[in-house]
Amino acid sequence: MKPVVLDGKRVGPGEPVYIIAEGANNHAGDHAIAMEMVRAAAATGADAVKFQCMDADAFAVPDYEWYGVYQKLRFTKQEWKDLRFCASDNGISFCVDVLDPPSVDLQVAIGTPFFRLHAGDLVNPYLLEHAARTGVPLLLHTGMTTLGEIEFAIERITAAGNDQIVLLHGFQDHPSHYADMHLRVIRSYQEIFDRPVGFNDHTTDSVAALASVGAGSMAIEKHFTTDRAAKRYDWVSALEPGEFKKMVEDIRNAEVSLGEAIRRPTAKELAWRESTRKTLVAREDLAEGTLLTLEHVDFKRRVPLGIGPLEAERLLGKRLRRAVHRNEPIGPEDLA
Repeated sequence: MKPVVLDGKRVGPGEPVYIIAEGANNHAGDHAIAMEMVRAAAATGADAVKFQCMDADAFAVPDYEWYGVYQKLRFTKQEWKDLRFCASDNGISFCVDVLDPPSVDLQVAIGTPFFRLHAGDLVNPYLLEHAARTGVPLLLHTGMTTLGEIEFAIERITAAGNDQIVLLHGFQDHPSHYADMHLRVIRSYQEIFDRPVGFNDHTTDSVAALASVGAGSMAIEKHFTTDRAAKRYDWVSALEPGEFKKMVEDIRNAEVSLGEAIRRPTAKELAWRESTRKTLVAREDLAEGTLLTLEHVDFKRRVPLGIGPLEAERLLGKRLRRAVHRNEPIGPEDLA
């Protein structure tokens, strides 16, 4: 599997999980709030902060129920540029959901390093190809799609000359529930498509995100807000800064905990052998010349470690060269 590079960081096997703070539209169209979100996301330790970019007239018809909201959520080109540079100044990458062709063009113009395509557009070859031709890496949200539709999207993107694709498994609902996560799909996608696969989490806490690390997730996108109580447009499944920071820390600890797939005692474990494994000792006082049998011995903890249970059979049936006291270790040198 070939890694994909998102703004200088590799996403793929053996790489740290790439964590995206999905700001979505939690700014409610207020640019100052969006700037605050960028700075707050950077402080959580996330790798990237993401918002949604749409041109209301290119995205929906005027009588669509959310059309008026989309108009309110617009930022100018300069405002988008300010957000991107704010991210750079604060050491966090900047990415955007591009929801229509004008939004793709706008984000290319300000130098946004990678995009995400919404699950609703995986069956839209025109937007897929338009985004692909920019040459930037693309995240594909796969919620509510079929395997055939995912395959179609990948084919259209790669045919347009772009092979930098990260799949994001997820369930398209707000909020999502644990039973709908099916995190084992992450491994299935990796086997089927041979591409980096992550997880788009719409649950109300970080349990599924953490579980996805064990399921093989290479990137995690989680909704983020500076104030859930404000109940802006994407608040239901969003974490506040302190919660998000704790999730990032937990994900990093989960990565370390996964370790490697080979079982071998570590140096710390080897140090415990001395005090936890058992040694062959006399069950009672034994006279010189006693024919040693299992009835004469016990296996007990002691330091230093002596002959253990696995080695004891080769000593049984031999005679003691000397008298041995109760609880005294018996070794090969004590037997004829």
